[in-house]
Amino acid sequence: MSNPCLICARIASWREGNNPYLITEFKHSIFVVGDHQFFKGYALVLYKEHMRELHELPATIQTELFQEVMTATKALVAAYQPWKMNHSSYGNAEPHIHWHLFPRYADDPQRTTPPFNRSAEFKNHKIEPQEAGEIAAFIREHL
Repeated sequence: MSNPCLICARIASWREGNNPYLITEFKHSIFVVGDHQFFKGYALVLYKEHMRELHELPATIQTELFQEVMTATKALVAAYQPWKMNHSSYGNAEPHIHWHLFPRYADDPQRTTPPFNRSAEFKNHKIEPQEAGEIAAFIREHL
């Protein structure tokens, strides 16, 4: 790989026991708090192995991975009671299978627009590892 994969670095940090953003480990993925909380409860599901394309996985893993994403989604819904959940899985910027889980809220005047339309503002809502650990513990209570 010419450019290091940021998601692989996160997975390596988790494997070393150094990822305070970890909510839980699933069979095929890990569920982590997002680096920013522009959307309260923003989290990600990261596939444990470096793989670029979802369709290249065996069908059984695709199904199990989707169930992991749904388990993560249900925990976020239980924890935050959002108006709507948005799921994004592009892999264009980071070619590694992953999902962004964005809780959306009724009081957001732009709730019907794609969450990445607000990406320029994400940097203003970065969180520190201690806060990530607190958010992770809160979400974990709802798994």
